[in-house]
Amino acid sequence: MIEENRRDFIHEVFINTNEKNTMTDEFFLKLEKCLSAVEDDRSVKAIFLSSKNEKFFSNGFEPTMFIGKTQKEIETAFRPVLDSVFKLAFYPKPIVCYINGHVMGVGSVVAIVSDYRVMLHGRARFGFPESKIGVGFPSATGFFLKELLGYRAARDVLNFGKAYKAEEALEIGLVDAIGKEEEIPKILNKIFSNYKDMALESVIGMKKTLRDYMKPIMEPLGREDVYEFSRTIAAPNGQEGMRSIVEARRPMFQ
Repeated sequence: MIEENRRDFIHEVFINTNEKNTMTDEFFLKLEKCLSAVEDDRSVKAIFLSSKNEKFFSNGFEPTMFIGKTQKEIETAFRPVLDSVFKLAFYPKPIVCYINGHVMGVGSVVAIVSDYRVMLHGRARFGFPESKIGVGFPSATGFFLKELLGYRAARDVLNFGKAYKAEEALEIGLVDAIGKEEEIPKILNKIFSNYKDMALESVIGMKKTLRDYMKPIMEPLGREDVYEFSRTIAAPNGQEGMRSIVEARRPMFQ
């Protein structure tokens, strides 16, 4: 489900759940656990987050975890997911995300709350398809997306559900860098080299400065999101959207 490795001052985390690298509440609990384990380790200055799957960084939520479930059951499953996303967003050390395959839905949320995003040019696509499958989008992570892209770009990303090519994702600010497979190591090394000799207090302090102002806004939004987002998934159109993913067809909304 998750593979880990240590490389000098970098703790590497690889997503490896299934054929499409879909994510469940169980996955997020394990992700949070592995990040917590190195949070206070002074030998770790940065996290590298990527996938062992060459086709999918993550295709988003595992839809079967929501199909046929009540709103209360969906809330129970979604709450630890949101907690883990907050853990990622406000993790004290920088997270560098390498998107080596398609990333959609909650996988895209994991990517945007990382500090740096590097995307493979060519086969990978980056998108938020929630509007195409009949569900809403959590306001807390929507706020984060607006801070990242600006209102107009975030509006279009969420409303239209487009799967962006690497060069398009770079243009609107979803990613920081793109490259062909042979170029990726150099791009990543350039990012990580900035932290190698930096004092840990500075590493942590700079991220705190850049992100902490968002906490008082995102935390109350997140509490509302558990109910509101779960409500859209439990609704008939949300259930149809989830079934359409499993059945590989277009949804037929009421």
